[in-house]
Amino acid sequence: MNLQSFLQSTELAPVYVYDAAIIDRQIHSLQKNLGELTQIHYAMKANPSLGLLQHIRQNSDFGVEIASGGELFLAQQAGWTGEQIIYTGPVKTNQELTEALAMGVKTIHVESYNEAVRLNTLCEAKKITQPVLLRINADRAVETTIQLSGKPSPFGVSESESADVLHKISVLTHLDLQGIHVYNASGILDAEVLLGNVRNIFSLVQMLEKETKLSLPVIDFGGGFGIDYSGGACHSELDSASRPNNSKSVDLQKYTVGLKKLIQEFGYQTRELILELGRYVVAESGYYCSRVIDVKDSRSEKFVLTDGGIHHLSRPALWGEAHPVFVVKGSNDFCPDKEALKEVLEKETVNITGCLCTNLDVLGQKVLLPPVAIGDWIVVSHAGAYGLSASIVGFLCHNTPAEILLVDGEAKKIRSAGTYEDFLVHQE
Repeated sequence: MNLQSFLQSTELAPVYVYDAAIIDRQIHSLQKNLGELTQIHYAMKANPSLGLLQHIRQNSDFGVEIASGGELFLAQQAGWTGEQIIYTGPVKTNQELTEALAMGVKTIHVESYNEAVRLNTLCEAKKITQPVLLRINADRAVETTIQLSGKPSPFGVSESESADVLHKISVLTHLDLQGIHVYNASGILDAEVLLGNVRNIFSLVQMLEKETKLSLPVIDFGGGFGIDYSGGACHSELDSASRPNNSKSVDLQKYTVGLKKLIQEFGYQTRELILELGRYVVAESGYYCSRVIDVKDSRSEKFVLTDGGIHHLSRPALWGEAHPVFVVKGSNDFCPDKEALKEVLEKETVNITGCLCTNLDVLGQKVLLPPVAIGDWIVVSHAGAYGLSASIVGFLCHNTPAEILLVDGEAKKIRSAGTYEDFLVHQE
């Protein structure tokens, strides 16, 4: 069963569908290229759906990166053990830190000296020593759409004060300072830019070790790998694991060759290098699918109204970045890719909106599609990362969508659709 056949046989709407073959393709590519050079941790914030987490854990040697007590709980439920978990995030409560210590997480990445002191106090009470990394807001920024350093930020300590903070943390008796964490940017497609970022981080480690006389054997340089939201030439078979020929996605082979050269240049062959990757693993696997409820004209523009919206997929509205959109007809007329659109004699430009009472509820603007009719499916692709869990699910009290994982021709339900009774949970 592929996406088309599933949609033409289901009553679930709206619904998220994930293609396991695409996730497996990404996992295989990362392990083949970077498995011997780095420790890869799946960044759970990209998509914390339990069924996806279990699939990734069972089909890779990835650890997991978490940033909350809830993500720690889900990591445990998915089967990861403490030594496979790294804990990041700008705010960790004492309760969350205590839970992490109880599970024996591999490292906790402290983001300030205050956090380090709190953690040290908790460890002292338990008579344990916890490995930590210090997150640093580096001076050298990476120019991209999602910039995380090189500017005032709540993340980490400024590079100018990092040597002093490292010294202070190194003398806390119940913390084992192992290295630094520098996550500069996200959504990068150019391997050269990613390698330039690695060079900057390696140079920072070199400088800090010289200045502090400390050993920093563990280097977490975050992730940053982007995916091509333009979609290139869309797949004609959506359950195919092949990549579009004109995709702009990261050249992993080029990155791997460059990373090997940098490791040799800096003499870092024995260092433990950590990558946190979420979007790159799951984004291209996901499809947000909603039914067309109405089609109308307004002041010379056509609007396609669906039973979905930004309460389930906020990313297009929040980031102003268009995802590939296509139609699955109620019949067998299926035309998902841009090349096929050229052969459609009757084309139209439409705006795709959802069911919310706000002008922000837009899934696609001025999208060229074959004629759309009530009952058709609107499918937004590349929706596997920062989808449901990163959206305003409580607005207008619409039910949450079901989630389906396509695995080896089978459609597995990994989350049931919500019900009205869900709105009463925890209310008094």
